[in-house]
Amino acid sequence: MKLSELKYIADYERVSVKALMVLLVLRDHGGRMRFDDVARELDMLKPGLSRAFDRLGIEGLIYRDRDLEDGRLVWAVLTPLGRKVVSVICGG
Repeated sequence: MKLSELKYIADYERVSVKALMVLLVLRDHGGRMRFDDVARELDMLKPGLSRAFDRLGIEGLIYRDRDLEDGRLVWAVLTPLGRKVVSVICGG
């Protein structure tokens, strides 16, 4: 999806482009990714991504999950509501 399309959808749906990008990359990777991998995939700095995660978490679209074997690792996981929102926004 082109950036111009993302901006249009984000404006129409009243979500930030950054939040929409996070939701899309999570969807495209099976709904679960390590925080660092999301940052790398989107070429985002961790503080900005952390704020996006906070907002998405408050809205119930994602949650953070600590790795059971390595507590330093944090996973971002799409919630069922997050999957539904992505599906509605992106038409499928």
